[in-house]
Amino acid sequence: MRIKMHINELEIKTRIALKGVTHQEAAASVGCSASHFASLVNGQVFASPALAKRIAEYLGCEVEVLFCAKSVFEGTGYECQRKEESTC
Repeated sequence: MRIKMHINELEIKTRIALKGVTHQEAAASVGCSASHFASLVNGQVFASPALAKRIAEYLGCEVEVLFCAKSVFEGTGYECQRKEESTC
């Protein structure tokens, strides 16, 4: 099983703006490329749990504020999601 972290796009965009940094600066601070970070912020790709944690720490909030987790059972195409996370 693999965990994918789905982002709350509005929340992360708001927190980046409040911090007063560019996406490039934020990406460099959390250790990913600017293009990958932009794709994350726009909801086009998922973050690993480790990257989600680094982003949350950088933006000064809990991971759960920015992300919700989806469990993916490798090779089956089956995803399960906790009810309280379905709003992401």
